[in-house]
Amino acid sequence: MSNFYAIVLAIVLCITTLPTKVHGIRLEIVPIYGDESPFSPHNFSLAERHERILNLSIARAFQFHLLSSVANSSNIKNASSSTNDAWRNVLLPPVSRDSAGGLYTTKLLIGTQRWPANLAIDTGSDDTWVQTDECSHCFPLRGGGFKGGPLRAMHCAHPLCVPFLCDHLGMCRYRIEYLGGASTSGIVGLDFFHFPSGGHSFHAVPGIAFGCGDTNINIGFGVGRLGPNNIIAGVFGLGPGARSILTQLGPLSHKRFSYCMPSPTAPAGTQTYLHFGDDAHIRAPRVTPLVVIRSYYINIEGIGLEGRRLPIDPRLFHRVPSRQHGSVIDTGTGPSLLVPGAYDVVKTNVMQHMQAQYGLRPISHGVLPYDLCYSLRGRALRSPSMTIYLEGAELHLDPSTVFLQLSTAHCMTFMPVGEEGPNILGVMHQVNYRFLFDVAAGRLSFAPENCHGS
Repeated sequence: MSNFYAIVLAIVLCITTLPTKVHGIRLEIVPIYGDESPFSPHNFSLAERHERILNLSIARAFQFHLLSSVANSSNIKNASSSTNDAWRNVLLPPVSRDSAGGLYTTKLLIGTQRWPANLAIDTGSDDTWVQTDECSHCFPLRGGGFKGGPLRAMHCAHPLCVPFLCDHLGMCRYRIEYLGGASTSGIVGLDFFHFPSGGHSFHAVPGIAFGCGDTNINIGFGVGRLGPNNIIAGVFGLGPGARSILTQLGPLSHKRFSYCMPSPTAPAGTQTYLHFGDDAHIRAPRVTPLVVIRSYYINIEGIGLEGRRLPIDPRLFHRVPSRQHGSVIDTGTGPSLLVPGAYDVVKTNVMQHMQAQYGLRPISHGVLPYDLCYSLRGRALRSPSMTIYLEGAELHLDPSTVFLQLSTAHCMTFMPVGEEGPNILGVMHQVNYRFLFDVAAGRLSFAPENCHGS
């Protein structure tokens, strides 16, 4: 009988230690600019945090436009010139290095040594990169950079060496340029990425390509009051390109991911999850086309206020190569950004609504970073309802996201961008919705959800 139990025990142990098939992956999402967040200075006021978010947002819009201009022009100099003309009347960020940042982070382990990396999530770029411990130009990073150990460098003949940048040894390199002279560059490495798979276990994916940043110039992580306490090591690229983590995960991701974002200033301890592959699903969604052109474009057809569609020319939201425009959905942009022709209509109608409902007129900017603000004067104001009309679907904005409270002011979370755009559906207007990006199928699905712990 004892032999029987021994055999049964052996079979049980064998079964429980067999590798399980991974159907999907999920990663934790944490807001960078939340109250008491470890990723930003604790003594930042709410207005200062929103100023930082807005600087980053405008810089990202400028970056999106620059990429689109270069993609549609064989002459980069002419593309840059037309971009500057279009943005002449728009407030450009004084800290342009913010364009290398983000609003949310995730964490995973990299390499055979399982180095822990906090990375800024970026749906607007493909490359994932980290600062290395051997960097010659470095930003402050507590605990030092990535220690690669037996890192395998990518050869120039590798199919993921795109764009084709090679050093004299035939090794593939990457280089990303941000606004204002900020840049990161280095060898493209191939190593294990360890993704959480429940409890304290991880699923290791070999041969993931990522940038090993040994020259990081004017990168904003750790700049300012955070200094040496910075723990963000680089960027987690979630764009649609070949070197994106989304694409490299292959059958684990099926080129689909979902998220449910909390406010970018949600307090410390607020976390949700980024889901990939079979783990990315949604209930009773509304569906609209997802157009992939280096970034994630959507077809906005109009904007509504208090149930009334505003008189905005829908062509202002469409992407026309000769005029740019177009509409991007992005996680690194806070407020939604609109080209002047659309923004002016929204602003005028919101001002008329606030005047009719409360007898209020806008206050001057002062120290507030947003364009349209009202004094609360001890009263509670109800934000007007607003709707983004998409092709085949309607996105009814969470009322708490249309205006936000900064000290004693009530500020609208739409802002203007340059004449040529693009328009951007910012993450503030994605709060309390789950979004599922099915890149392979060209669909964006979304449904209301309380974005806390999901």
